Amino acid sequence: MNILTRKDYMKNKTVFTKIKAITMATILSLSLGLSGCGDSDSKSKDESIRESIEEQTPSKGPSEEELSERMVNKGLDVLGLMLEKLHNENYIEIIGSSTMLETEAYKLLSEGDYTEPEKIYEITMTDELIALIFKEATSEGLSLDGMSEALQEDLRNRMVSTYMTVLNYRIGNSKAETVALLSYLSTGKAYVDADMKGCKKILIYVYKDACPLTVSFVGNDEGIVATSASAIVQKDFAAKDTDELRMTMASMFPDTEFLTGVALKIKQIK
Repeated sequence: MNILTRKDYMKNKTVFTKIKAITMATILSLSLGLSGCGDSDSKSKDESIRESIEEQTPSKGPSEEELSERMVNKGLDVLGLMLEKLHNENYIEIIGSSTMLETEAYKLLSEGDYTEPEKIYEITMTDELIALIFKEATSEGLSLDGMSEALQEDLRNRMVSTYMTVLNYRIGNSKAETVALLSYLSTGKAYVDADMKGCKKILIYVYKDACPLTVSFVGNDEGIVATSASAIVQKDFAAKDTDELRMTMASMFPDTEFLTGVALKIKQIK
């Protein structure tokens, strides 16, 4: 029988202690590794679920107020260029003639203070309104029959900016010199806004000591928005609120749909 001496015991104890330490370290390492994998898998699954929810949830577009604010700013930009034309006599003489500077319409427009609009109205060009404008702007008997849908849509878009021409004519601005001046001042720009696809709107900027200015907005299916600026050559244009503006514009057309708001949708945004 072999007798384990103290020296042998101490030697074996040291070996056992090292083995135990290595074993515990290995177990701990494996535990941490497994725990880490679990967290990673859990995190990965959470991210996948979150991404799936985000993909299925439709993105919230801008509010009506935000869209209106965009239009107001874009409108002021294009109006700035139109007013530059108005106040540059060289431009008027080059594009028209020096006699234009002596007309009543030019003096009425050029003497106005366009520093800050007092009120801003937004008109939505409904299909009913466009149909009425088409009826007023064309000869009797004309129709859209025989036109492709694309050509009809192009015509409807043109009716949006034509509305201001019809409006000026209705309030008595049918003189050739006035029509010519508005043609010279007509200003357009285009920009891209995916949230304005298919829009047909007009903004009317009303000033305290100046004629109202207008900007039409027409957006196509690709989000390209075409703007066109013009003016209403009447300093005392009645538009203290939406009701008065509706009555003013309704008086230009015999159709009672204007009074009910079916065709003419107006809101004040300033």
